[in-house]
Amino acid sequence: MNPAAAVPLTATPDSWGVPSALRALGHVLSPTNFPYGSNGHLFRDAQFGRDSLEVAEDLLEIRPEIARAVIIGLATLQGTSSDSRSEEEPGKIPHEHRALTMYGRPIAQESADILRWLAKYWRPNDSDEDLLAFTELTNYSTVDATPLYVRLVARVCAHYGAGILDDVYQPLRSPSLDRSSTIRDSVRAAVQWIASKLEDSDLGMLEWHRMNPRGHRFQAWKDGATSYIHDDGTYANYTSPMASIEVQGLAFDALTAAPHLLANASAQDSKRWSKLAAALQRNTLDRFWMPDRRYFAMALDRSPKTGDVRQIRTLTSNPGALCDSGIFDGLEDEHQRAYLEPVVERLYSPEFLTPAGIRCTSIRHKDLLDYCGYQSSYTVWHKETYDIAKGLRRQGFPLLAGDLKHRMLNAVNVTGSLTEFLYAFPDNHVDFEPLNIGSREDQEVYFATNVPENEQAWTISAVLASKYGRGRRASPVRGQTWQTEVEDRCLRSSGTVVLMQSRSEIERARRTDHGFRIDRQGGFEREAAWTRAHEIENPEEFKNL
Repeated sequence: MNPAAAVPLTATPDSWGVPSALRALGHVLSPTNFPYGSNGHLFRDAQFGRDSLEVAEDLLEIRPEIARAVIIGLATLQGTSSDSRSEEEPGKIPHEHRALTMYGRPIAQESADILRWLAKYWRPNDSDEDLLAFTELTNYSTVDATPLYVRLVARVCAHYGAGILDDVYQPLRSPSLDRSSTIRDSVRAAVQWIASKLEDSDLGMLEWHRMNPRGHRFQAWKDGATSYIHDDGTYANYTSPMASIEVQGLAFDALTAAPHLLANASAQDSKRWSKLAAALQRNTLDRFWMPDRRYFAMALDRSPKTGDVRQIRTLTSNPGALCDSGIFDGLEDEHQRAYLEPVVERLYSPEFLTPAGIRCTSIRHKDLLDYCGYQSSYTVWHKETYDIAKGLRRQGFPLLAGDLKHRMLNAVNVTGSLTEFLYAFPDNHVDFEPLNIGSREDQEVYFATNVPENEQAWTISAVLASKYGRGRRASPVRGQTWQTEVEDRCLRSSGTVVLMQSRSEIERARRTDHGFRIDRQGGFEREAAWTRAHEIENPEEFKNL
């Protein structure tokens, strides 16, 4: 049996209870059913576009009221003007929203302190008096929330009818408007933003390029400071436009849904969107594919010296997330196989596969950093594992999808927590340290910048959706012969993981000693040193992070 299936997960003695995802969901939902980022100190009282959209999509069949709350809530915050400080643009869906009072309730003091810190960081030229006057903060530094928004509306319409398109909301970004808008208006603005960005790109891709020098460098879901690194150890050039592969799949889905959502659009607009979708599909498969590695690059950037477009050839989980889109739809079977077979087999190899799910980055790249990066070879995100499982099922690999869900659910039960992510080490053991505590001299110390947030919203939704899928117990519909052969090879190599059903099984999988502890200060120092050594634009940005 492969070590990935045999090495036990580990947890701290204090986390022996199996967590209740339903109870945790209640902890992160606002009074309107809009989910906060987490119930942990960093993301409590904060609403994130990308996160809430994924939560709503995960729970669409279980809690459809969450999808409606997210759609209405994000529509009210949708961009209506251009502001380089917040990176707002007309039609753009926000990344992060914080306010001192949420739904009539003052937020926690630590959340208020974070809001003040972010306001000062993003707006360094504002006076102290102006900053103190801030009661809310909305930031738009994300490229994927807008296509995710369109896709969610499309999936709501497919499941429950198109009635939501006529729902009315009042745009908060333009309170002077003398009329309310409908979700149909909001979707049209979002689609127009996507289309204009694709047309502005010389690659025909949905790219990001931050407008605020202190904004997020990487504006897709892997937004850690060092999440995009070339495999030769050089930093991705975030000072020019960048395109991440999974974002192209989201944009493709949004564009293909647009003519159906906006049936009253002109024939010219519908033709424009369809033409952009076809070009995006072609460009994505051509520009990201690495024939020598039989895998997709994680992203494209530009050489800071020549401006030439470069593949970021580091092997990551991003192509797995691409599978949960329609980007492979309509291809000849032999072309589908040429892309999907090597991607699936690599993801299910020891490079990526762990007892808890899929690493963010191949273990072969573990030495690119001298600390455990936020989204790196050392981290397994439940959200990403679930997204890949959805993609595998969509592409005709239901047994692999089920196996990944079992790994994720076992990890949650063994660690006893619904955390943001888990640390997975090179020998393939997975540890969890919730509080950055412990004084045993024999504890191994790892340098990292993050202690994972607990009760993370999109971890909760991934767990609930996985359990719901098991509850339906529908027979898996396997793909064609070649897909069945790929599944069987992968499962023979990795070993099929069985879902732990009893407390005794879970406790047998646990160790009673702390496996490690995190040195965050050392992690931040290493991250800052790495960025300085690789000549980023302004190393002082990291000074107080």
